[in-house]
Amino acid sequence: TTPMINKKMDFLPSFIINNKKNMPSYEEYCNAIRGADILFLDHHIEHVFIKTTLKGTHYRDTNIDILINKTDTKTVHRILSKFGYKATYSYKEPEKTMYQKKDEVSLHIHHRISWNTFDYIPSKYVFDTSKNISIGNRPIRVEGDQASLLIHAAHMIFENYKLNADVLHHCSIIYNSSEKLSESPI
Repeated sequence: TTPMINKKMDFLPSFIINNKKNMPSYEEYCNAIRGADILFLDHHIEHVFIKTTLKGTHYRDTNIDILINKTDTKTVHRILSKFGYKATYSYKEPEKTMYQKKDEVSLHIHHRISWNTFDYIPSKYVFDTSKNISIGNRPIRVEGDQASLLIHAAHMIFENYKLNADVLHHCSIIYNSSEKLSESPI
């Protein structure tokens, strides 16, 4: 069985606790996910939310990560710019564009699952193994469990450089689940 995580997490060293500033409420975060989903569906943009939910917790973050097809990159840029989002880029993740708008949860748009220009997980695999979950009675397409394990592990190692208790708990739930994990795509 998976051990329960103390909600207060007083016993954990500070390097494994997520202490981001300007964190939206869980309701604001879910509303932002639903809004992005509606916007992308309305414009026929195939997408999968990644690193957006964690099993065992009401996860929220200061940004929403969305995987799209590379062919939709310019269309997404045009749409988000029209809605007042400003684009910024990351040296560490040149395949990701970060869109920010005042007082809104930022959107991180990926067309590859990569860090430092190296693909860690094939995007096709993430699309092919994605699943629908319900957020506020709305089906939202997210990465499948095995892709989630791989994405979160790579994210902790190559971007955050720290462990996060909620992510570790999420991974342990998936790892210990009764669902059989198939062979890795990498």
